[in-house]
Amino acid sequence: MIDWVPADYLSPTWAKIRVHYRARLHVLREKNDGRLSYEETERLRGQIQEVKELLAFDHTQESR
Repeated sequence: MIDWVPADYLSPTWAKIRVHYRARLHVLREKNDGRLSYEETERLRGQIQEVKELLAFDHTQESR
């Protein structure tokens, strides 16, 4: 686990990462709603989980 300090969540870099991965999560969820094979669905679910885990590092009010 990463040792983050509160200032890390306020950095411009984290803000850009957060925006990027929120958009990515939206795209992945839309793809997951489509007609996919079992394998494609499982792959997308894994990607969605990874993005959600990354976004879970954010403890600011903006992320909620």
